[in-house]
Amino acid sequence: MKTILVCAAILENDAGDIWCAQRGYGAFRGLYEFPGGKLEPGETPEQALVREIREELGCGIRVERFFMKAEYDYPDFHLDMDCYLCRFAGEPHLLEHMDGRFMPLDRIMELPWIPADVQIVQKLLRERQTSAD
Repeated sequence: MKTILVCAAILENDAGDIWCAQRGYGAFRGLYEFPGGKLEPGETPEQALVREIREELGCGIRVERFFMKAEYDYPDFHLDMDCYLCRFAGEPHLLEHMDGRFMPLDRIMELPWIPADVQIVQKLLRERQTSAD
């Protein structure tokens, strides 16, 4: 099975809300995801994220730290996704997505998520619960 290497930005604001982007194309159109995309040859995941967010949302970001590796087997390929906690450095604009919004973490599962991204949401929820205890 083919492996696709991608990276994703978990964009958080000062209130701790998480940016949720609704796909506007492809097989998962209408589902929510963490924005990002494929790495180009010679790019680090951090460089790819800065490029991808500029392409998808028309603004810059600050990559803060690695959060997790998410892996998921789709019928046609294996997804290998490095996920980073980030902050916007500018105002996002929806260039490829149908919707984009900050959601409080305790309400984030109200949205329908792309299968591979569910594990990221679950880890965010676990970590927030652990820090609240």
